[in-house]
Amino acid sequence: MVSSPGDRTDGDAAIRDAAVSATAKTDWTAQFDREQIFRLIDSILPFEACLYHQILPLSLEGSRLKLGMVNLDDSAALDYVRRILAYMNCSLAPQTLASSIHHAALSAYLNYTGNQKQIANARHQSQAQVTTQRQEKRVAQETGNPRSGEPR
Repeated sequence: MVSSPGDRTDGDAAIRDAAVSATAKTDWTAQFDREQIFRLIDSILPFEACLYHQILPLSLEGSRLKLGMVNLDDSAALDYVRRILAYMNCSLAPQTLASSIHHAALSAYLNYTGNQKQIANARHQSQAQVTTQRQEKRVAQETGNPRSGEPR
């Protein structure tokens, strides 16, 4: 059967769903403070736990942690977070979080940490080069050679 351009098909639904997912991936930063979420992942709820339990620490306001959860009925996730928060004397405020936003936020976190590692490596390499140049300059001054790599 050939469909006319006005007919709705499963393909149309798939395209619409993909567009909604793409919008959620970009809009999550408008809804939440990306930097605070990343700091909370680094300091309170590790990335692996967020991925496994499908949770995301959204904000820490005073002693209250707002926790985004894909499934609010996930008692194992709630128990896990409550155990961690008990040591911090914090309370928990769970709220529903769309799966696409959870995925987008954790993907952004991975990109962020990867970029941070690249920056740290570049700084380390730059510092190593400066140290090497200083050592070569010092050796050259001590030996009287203008360049430390050239034989006398």
